[in-house]
Amino acid sequence: MMLESLGASTPVARGRSATTAWRFACGDAAARNEALVAAALLAEAGDDGGLAASNRGGYHSDRDALGAEAPCLGELRALVAAAIAALPGKARGRREIVHSWFNINRGDNHNALHDHRPALFSGVYYAAAPRAGGGELAFQLDASAGCSAAAPGAGTCSYGVVEPADGVLVVFPGGLKHAVFPMTAGPRPRVSISFNVAPT
Repeated sequence: MMLESLGASTPVARGRSATTAWRFACGDAAARNEALVAAALLAEAGDDGGLAASNRGGYHSDRDALGAEAPCLGELRALVAAAIAALPGKARGRREIVHSWFNINRGDNHNALHDHRPALFSGVYYAAAPRAGGGELAFQLDASAGCSAAAPGAGTCSYGVVEPADGVLVVFPGGLKHAVFPMTAGPRPRVSISFNVAPT
């Protein structure tokens, strides 16, 4: 298992301050991603529509996806723990995953603008992210008038965008508003596992 920080951090400016999201490349990902995609699709097939949260279409599982004992889920738990331990300065400390869920987006599925308060940190791991297929993770930079939470591309919002990629893990403050842009191409679904982290 390999966890490599990509440039250590990606600063996301907000007014005169700066919020930081951390992006990690997780090596040896092919087998893990295949197993995670299979687990997500199995959860979707056995669920009656999933939960309705920020998702607009698509599938949102219950909030204990990483609580199961499958090896791929245990490996992802370890990766999340390693990423949290690698955060700089005051971000470090004893943390635990308190919620986790599968996301499956197809077609024009997307996630409206939202945050994960009161979580200290939140994050997402991409098990399947079609190239040039949309589904970008977009952090809100400008909350000016006309910025709509109903659709991530509406109004005059501006965003700091993280391109999804297979085997990438992103961690960010739980209070940072973000959206997921609609899928735009191809039959391959975007499959990810999201999580919230709290102090222990």
